[in-house]
Amino acid sequence: MYWGTPTGSKTRSNSPEIYSCTPRVQTPRHDLQQCEYTICAAFDNNSDQDIYEWRFGRHEEVFARGKSDQDVLLKYNIPATERLKVLKLLDDRNINAFSLFESEESLMETVALRELDLREGDS
Repeated sequence: MYWGTPTGSKTRSNSPEIYSCTPRVQTPRHDLQQCEYTICAAFDNNSDQDIYEWRFGRHEEVFARGKSDQDVLLKYNIPATERLKVLKLLDDRNINAFSLFESEESLMETVALRELDLREGDS
């Protein structure tokens, strides 16, 4: 989970910063998945030519700064032993491959999960 501005504001610098692109991407699939896209970039001065230009940066560089007031990333690692428990919890809330991808393949994946994995876990 990414929060660009947990405190409501963000400072700018010449260092790479993370910018959200999400409002510009609007498709049914992205809405279903509640996707968020970001880009890491800096507006730098090329001292050789005295030209300012955009350059890409690394997200990791921004997160490594460890600021708690902006660009916060939370990563959840779920143990494999909890896999079926979490998948059942998500499926009970209609969050599954089919509800996210709406394809025949994802429908089969969801049916297989329910019939082969979750049914066995209920016994």
